[in-house]
Amino acid sequence: MLSPSNEDRICAMFDSFCKTVSRNFVRNLDRTVGNRDTHFSDEPVDYLLETFGRRDEYPSESFVLYVDGSASPSVNLSSCVPT
Repeated sequence: MLSPSNEDRICAMFDSFCKTVSRNFVRNLDRTVGNRDTHFSDEPVDYLLETFGRRDEYPSESFVLYVDGSASPSVNLSSCVPT
């Protein structure tokens, strides 16, 4: 029996490579669809943030302004930040 030529071996290697890449692509696609179905939510993000979110308060975000030796009301710096 004659050994296959270099061209036949290269074609067989390329064919094997293409089949492997195609198989892995389909596996990744199936996994992506499964993850999307698992983690997908119909709830709008704003509703979820209102329900489960809360605002963090840090002491560095507010300060007391002293005018003529008396303290004025505390100013919240986070209210100055545009949202």
